[in-house]
Parts: sequence; structure tokens; C-alpha cells
Amino acid sequence: MSVRLERESRQRCVLFGLLFAAALSALACGDATADSPGSAGAAGAAPEVALLSSALRCSNRSQRNPCGGCRPSRHQPGELCSAGSGACATIGTYQCTGSGDAAEPTCNAEPQAPSNACGGCFPSPHQPGELCSAGSGACVTIGTYRCTGSGESAEPTCDAEPLSPSNACGGCLPSRHQPGELCSVGSNSCVSLGVYRCTGHDDSAEPTCDAEPLSPYNACGGCAPLEGAPGSACTHPNGRAGIYVCEGDAEVVCR
Repeated sequence: MSVRLERESRQRCVLFGLLFAAALSALACGDATADSPGSAGAAGAAPEVALLSSALRCSNRSQRNPCGGCRPSRHQPGELCSAGSGACATIGTYQCTGSGDAAEPTCNAEPQAPSNACGGCFPSPHQPGELCSAGSGACVTIGTYRCTGSGESAEPTCDAEPLSPSNACGGCLPSRHQPGELCSVGSNSCVSLGVYRCTGHDDSAEPTCDAEPLSPYNACGGCAPLEGAPGSACTHPNGRAGIYVCEGDAEVVCR
């Protein structure tokens, strides 16, 4: 193995020497004929100089990059890469670009341009100052969109805060009553008793009295039986004649 390496090294040295000598000769000839009619001058040496430079840089194929070019690169075609930063970062892969000695792996990802009204890269259809809401049903609140975050992460965000449940049934309609608490509806002789029970669902749940109001059914507008019909004849305890009149909504008296 060492004999082979030594032989290859000597061959490279001979090649470099020949190329270097050719380049020097071309330069000298160019200087000598610079003033001769029809001569290209020193410019004629440019291809040989370029050839020498290319040979010196790319003579060892093991030092070429994966695309076959002379520029060193640790990346492989197909390897994942990214461009941009934060919310504007995009993902791509390394692809071979250029040709010949100039070929090299290049990332094909393009950084994302800002896409919202606050200058960030999170897409948003909303504008700062636009009305918004949070929560649902009885727990909904109103707010406005405002710019939050900074740089690539800036975006319009609704500043409304949903209401927290505020009654014993888990809803957002305020109530001081507790499920099972006694309650009543109606008045005077038409009052009826009941208890508070949870009604509704989710945000709209609330304690509601289950008592049903009584419908008036007597001639005085109340809900109690009457001794007699208002306006009908009656007799006082002392025997004097009179007529029944309403005394409130629950009774009649003889007058």
C-alpha cells in the first residue's frame, strides 16, 4: 500500500511540474510577443493559468464535493436544510447546482416572507383593531385584535377573555341561588312553592325555580274558594241583609 501511495504522489508531482512549466512558458511567450502585430499578448497565457489553478485545486478526486465540484462541502444532495428563522423558516433539501468544477450542493429552501398585518409569518386574515369574541353562549365576551409577539412571530391576537362560570350550575349567567334552595312564584292566595334546579346546558346552565304559578279561579281574582259570589245577597250575624264584596283576592265579606 505504501509503495502505491508513493508512486501516485510522484505522478502528481510530475503532473504539477509539467503544468507549472507550461504555464510559465505561456506567460513568457505572451510577454515576448506582447508588442508583435497580430499577437494576443499575455492574455494568451490565461487558459494555461486557469488550467493550472483548476488542476491544483481538483487534482485529488477524493477532495471533490458530492456534486463533483472543487468547493469543499460537508452536505449531501437530498439532505434536509432550512432557510429563514423563527416562524419564517422553511424546509428544503440540498441539490447540486452549477456544473463542472463549480458544482456544489446548495439548499433550495426559500425564506418565507411576512404574511400577516403585524409583520410576522403566521398567516392571519385579521387586522389590528378588528372586533373579535371569546367564549360561547352566555360566556362570550367582546374584544379586538392586537399585535402580539415580535419579529417573525408577531401576529394579530384577540384580547377578549372568555367568562368563567359564575353560578352553581356551571353557567355564566350570574345567580345567587343554589340548587335545592326553596323558592316561590305568584302572590297572595295564588303563591306556590318549589325548589331551584339546574336548567340549560353548558355556558347557559343556571338555577331555576320549578314552582308553577297558580291561575286565579275565583271572582275576586284569587286562588282560594269564596264563601259567596261578589254581589250576591248575604245575611249579617245580627240578621240584617247585605251583599258579598271582595276583601282582597282570597275572600268576600258581607256588607
